[in-house]
Amino acid sequence: MKFSYKWLCDYIDIGLTADELADRLTLAGHEVEGIEHIGAQIKGIITGKIESITKHPDADRLVVTQLFDGKNRHQIVTGANNISEGDIVPISLPGAVIANGMELKATKLRGIESFGMLCSETELGISDESAGIWILPEDTPVGVDFVEYAQLQDSILDVSILPNRGDCMSIYGLAREISAILDIPLKSVETSYKTEKSDDSFAILVESPTQCPFYLGHILQKVENNASPLWMVRRLELMGIRSISLSVDITNYVLLEMGQPFHAFDLDKLSSTTVRVCQAKNDQTFTTLDEQERKLTENDLIICDDTKPIAIAGVMGGASTEVTGNTQNIFLESAFFDPVSIRRTANRLALRTESAIRFEKTLDIEGIHKASDRALHLFYTLGNATILRSESLFKNPTYSLYNDVEIPFSADEINTLLGTSIEEKSMKNALSRLGIEIKSKKAVVPSWRRHDLEEMPCIAEEVSRLVGFDEIPSTLPQFFTLGEEEEVLTKYQRRLTDFFVSNGFSQTNTFTLISESDIENCTLSKAVPELQNPLTVEESFMRPDMLPSLLKVAKHNYTRQMNNIRLFESGNVYWTNGDGPQQRRVISGIFIGDTQDKPYTQTTLKAASGSFFDIKGLVENALSALRVDVSFDTEDKKSYLHPQQQAQGMYGKDVVAVLGKLHPLVAKAYDIVDDVYYFYIEIETISKLFIPTPQYKSIAKFPWTRRDIAFLAPNTLSYSDIEAAIRKYKPKLVKEFYLFDLFESESIGDDKRSLGVAFIYQNPDATLSDDKVNKSHDRFSQFLLEQLPISIR
Repeated sequence: MKFSYKWLCDYIDIGLTADELADRLTLAGHEVEGIEHIGAQIKGIITGKIESITKHPDADRLVVTQLFDGKNRHQIVTGANNISEGDIVPISLPGAVIANGMELKATKLRGIESFGMLCSETELGISDESAGIWILPEDTPVGVDFVEYAQLQDSILDVSILPNRGDCMSIYGLAREISAILDIPLKSVETSYKTEKSDDSFAILVESPTQCPFYLGHILQKVENNASPLWMVRRLELMGIRSISLSVDITNYVLLEMGQPFHAFDLDKLSSTTVRVCQAKNDQTFTTLDEQERKLTENDLIICDDTKPIAIAGVMGGASTEVTGNTQNIFLESAFFDPVSIRRTANRLALRTESAIRFEKTLDIEGIHKASDRALHLFYTLGNATILRSESLFKNPTYSLYNDVEIPFSADEINTLLGTSIEEKSMKNALSRLGIEIKSKKAVVPSWRRHDLEEMPCIAEEVSRLVGFDEIPSTLPQFFTLGEEEEVLTKYQRRLTDFFVSNGFSQTNTFTLISESDIENCTLSKAVPELQNPLTVEESFMRPDMLPSLLKVAKHNYTRQMNNIRLFESGNVYWTNGDGPQQRRVISGIFIGDTQDKPYTQTTLKAASGSFFDIKGLVENALSALRVDVSFDTEDKKSYLHPQQQAQGMYGKDVVAVLGKLHPLVAKAYDIVDDVYYFYIEIETISKLFIPTPQYKSIAKFPWTRRDIAFLAPNTLSYSDIEAAIRKYKPKLVKEFYLFDLFESESIGDDKRSLGVAFIYQNPDATLSDDKVNKSHDRFSQFLLEQLPISIR
């Protein structure tokens, strides 16, 4: 939020430059993101009244003006054509400096002496363009320092206000904070005005007292909608708000100054003397001040008279009761609306107004009267308004923010938490500057901080801010920390991450949001959570699979001639079922290109080309690192994988991995023409499995021996079925087996293939004889012939 340095100085004698103040604010927890110095070079500009205008004798486009500054008369030659005798204008005399840094000097224009220049808004740094000389209001005093009068010089501080510090979202609120930081007295706000007795008043009916615990209204009559004074217009412009009319400008000015939103209703456009605060009806329409028709819901809070809605509470007023330049009678509203209700309505309607931003950060409920008095003071002094004495008021005394917040106070506990030795007297002094009173070992929180100060650590933070974070010594903890046992899920994720990194994969970290086109391109299930209010169309759905996220990264690299790509990511995927949105943790990867970098011969080129078996072996080895021995089947096929080159890794009846070659159409949708291999591993599923802890066994002292079985098997018989049968029926002396040969040829038939499996026999207690091994192996071979449709070669 932007803050005018000179406006802050109205309420506190800062005694620091804007840059020095920015440093102090940042050290106290209010980060200043930037400072803009306005009109730093301007000097010597005063106001003058044009007494006469005569034609230049030797130039058709020039005129000679005589101006009076209250003491002296000055002759200035100008080419302006929008001036008249009697106008009051800003003038720069010799020695003055305008916005572009040019110093004015006396000169002759076509033989006529000119002592200065009449200034436009552009020359004084007010705007980029101007139609001519800046004609000032008739009541502008003559001969005043116009730099000070028109706020031509200022420093604008862009302060990042934290969400819990809504009390600082105003000039007065930040001045109060600076007063505490610098330990300088805070000046009071001028709120004086006179009222007139009248029987006129409004009845306030609040149907939602929890959403509107306070509502205050005043009747203003005979408001003179004069032009807003220059100082007010200028301050509004510096804070990013354009001047509209005096009545509107006053409400905006007090909003910026006191942090309290107001709304002014044209009294003559209201159909009754009753104001009702209630919930809107579903699909009810309402035309706001910006002439847009808004569709409301029953969650929106509205302000109504007897016949119609007149405002969306805390967000924006209605066009039907808008204050205009002809408005003379006003009903002025100031209220407290529930922050959650305002935030919900403002977000849904995409109306992030200055009022809504402040309401949603919680106002000072007990400061509304003071802010209202400030607004009435300005209406009284600037608009000569007649203010009726009777006020319309609703108050819900049971609302939580009316209750005092008392927090146990102990200097010893605060010092223990902060690691400091601050005296109790210093703590009390620091807290009192923030409005926090210490009574009977209790810290009583001021009304403007009740929403965010709740416990002792909050008080400790306030002490540290005021004392200065840089004054707190840096010390090591004086106790031992005990690390918690690593969760199984985290442990498995870490091990798999290390495995894939060591196998040449690069880890990515992508967004969990994808688009509808990603779901279609990857042929994923559409039963996925959809965001109700996505930031962009490309981020509308929670991903049900990591494939789209990884393909986007792969495409980015592939289209930049990176043909060998190995990527993996660990994270969550999402889906929906009868119980609502669900999530699980997986680790997924993509492999494109060669298994080794830059193969340099045709032989190595062919051997290096990735295949389905490379990705299968990679996943199998990764799971083996977790002691998860899997079998593979191809029953449940994924539509985004090649129908003939995919498999599921099974641990018992649980699916723990899916892998395969990406379907060519899916790869084409992401502009990839090479083969793409994809896998994902269900880390969360694995973490819930019972995996026996490995037991120590001493190294066998006796030698092992090997026997092989070579057999013909039909192509329809998968190796996983063969492997399952071997595991189930192998002799006890077989400690290990593995496939060492696979042969396919027309000579053995197109429907068959030859496999060779090696078996390692070993007895840990004695040396095996050939006779014993041969008999055991023959019986096992015969048993396989009976259980499987194979033939021994």
